[in-house]
Amino acid sequence: MRDDLLDAEASIDWAVAQLPLVQQGFTAWQNTRPYDFTVEDDPKTGNKLVLAIERTPLPLILNVQAVAVIHFLRSSLDLIAAALAKRNGVVPGRNTHFPIYRDAAAASHPDRGLDSAKCKQWLSDSERAAMKALMPYGGGDPDIWPMSELDILSKHERLVRAAVNPMGSMLLGHARMAVTGMRTVRRRTDKETILAELPPGDPFTPHHGNTLLAIDIAIDEARSEQRDSRSIAPPVRRANPRNSEHLQLKRRPVEAYQHLVLATSKG
Repeated sequence: MRDDLLDAEASIDWAVAQLPLVQQGFTAWQNTRPYDFTVEDDPKTGNKLVLAIERTPLPLILNVQAVAVIHFLRSSLDLIAAALAKRNGVVPGRNTHFPIYRDAAAASHPDRGLDSAKCKQWLSDSERAAMKALMPYGGGDPDIWPMSELDILSKHERLVRAAVNPMGSMLLGHARMAVTGMRTVRRRTDKETILAELPPGDPFTPHHGNTLLAIDIAIDEARSEQRDSRSIAPPVRRANPRNSEHLQLKRRPVEAYQHLVLATSKG
């Protein structure tokens, strides 16, 4: 690989190396037992309500780490673009960033697309062909355009928001094993979930030793209402505590960027 592409490759390598660290952060958060349990009387029925109450919110550092990975992946493209501009005798600047377009029509626009006079000033035919093959626009490559949009959105709003949502529970003790599911469990507030309703005088006292939760960790999808109504595909997928990969950023953009690095290194 040519030396002028090593910075871009280093950005990709750094981002990939962070993925296990972000996953470990989610695992560590889950292991803190983010919920405590309590019982209170229902003033309407007199029954006892078994509650799960959120105790430990998702650490904000996980959002920072995820955003950093997105940013370095996106920046690797601009580093490639800067290297290409230099090869063609152009000083890199604000007009030589890696071109990513809203849709296919914008990418092929005669005045602003990849074949425009502006792009031809700093990109060779083979370099523009390599970029076209990646389809860097909304509706084309499923990862590059969303990655760029998320990089922009991360400067204005939090991308990773998670809530531990109990989907069911198992209550043990006092000669019982009561299993509840989604029809019984109901959210009362953002931080409180009713797990079960017991008759008055029931001696059951919930704690971590006798109350087991089925938890779903939901990761919000970022959306760009200012641009259009399409949902921006998040770089994270729904996380399930039964899966060790609690936060998995998509690897496909990395492979696409490496493909471009290899393609442009030949020209």
